[in-house]
Amino acid sequence: MSTQTEATRFSATQDAAYVAPERFSQLLLIWSGPVLVAMTMLGMIILAPYVPATDPTANAETIQAFYLDNLWGIRFGMVLCLIAFSLLVPFGVGIALQTRRMETIPAMSWLQVAAIAVCAFEGIMAVLIWLAAAYRPGEVSAEITLTLHDLGWLTFLIDIPIFSIWLAAVGIAILRDRKSPPLLPRWLGYFTLWVAILLAPALGIEFFKTGPFAYNGLLALYLPFVMIFLWMIVIVPPLLKAMDTPR
Repeated sequence: MSTQTEATRFSATQDAAYVAPERFSQLLLIWSGPVLVAMTMLGMIILAPYVPATDPTANAETIQAFYLDNLWGIRFGMVLCLIAFSLLVPFGVGIALQTRRMETIPAMSWLQVAAIAVCAFEGIMAVLIWLAAAYRPGEVSAEITLTLHDLGWLTFLIDIPIFSIWLAAVGIAILRDRKSPPLLPRWLGYFTLWVAILLAPALGIEFFKTGPFAYNGLLALYLPFVMIFLWMIVIVPPLLKAMDTPR
C-alpha cells in the first residue's frame, strides 16, 4: 500500500512539473494560426499588393510594370508570406492534437497532419514562384515574368482540394465526438465542412480569365481567401477552451 501511495505521489508530482511546459507548447501551436493570418494580410495586401489581384487578361508589359513598380514591397511581402505559410504546419498539428483526444483510432487526426504538410508546401511553392518573378523582372522578357506570375496564382489557388481534405478531416472528427459535452462544439464542425465546400470555386481559375471564377474574381479568390482565414480565427477560442478541458 505504501509503495502504491508513493508511486501515486511521484506521478502527481511529475504531472504537475510538466503541465506548464506542455500547455505553453500547445499555446504556441494554436496561436500560430492568427499570427499566420496577420502576416499573410500584411504580406499580400499591404507590402506586396497581390490583393486585389491583377487582371488575368493583362498583357506581359503590364505585369512586368506591376513588378517593377512594387519590387521591394513584393520581395519583403513574399518573404513574410513564406514564413506565414510555414506556420500552417504547427497550427495544423495544434488542431490535430485536440481532435486526437476525440478519436479511439486517430484516422482523421493523422489525415490532418498529412494534409497540412502538403498545404504548407503548396503555399510555400506559390510564394517561391512569385519571388522568382520578382528576382529580375527588368532583366528577363516580360513574357517570362507574366508566366511566373500566372503560375504563382495557379499554385496558390487551384490547390484547394488538399485544403478541403484537411478541413473535412477536422470537421468530421468534431462531429464524430459522441462524448458529452463534446470537446469542440458541433457548430464548429458544421462550419468547418461548409468552409471546405466554399473553397471549391477556386478550381475554376484554369477555365476563366474574366468574371467571378477568374483568379481575381469574387468566387475564386475573395470567397476562399476570406473564408479560410476567418475559419483560422474562429477556431482559436474553442481550441483554447478544449486545451484546458480534461478528457
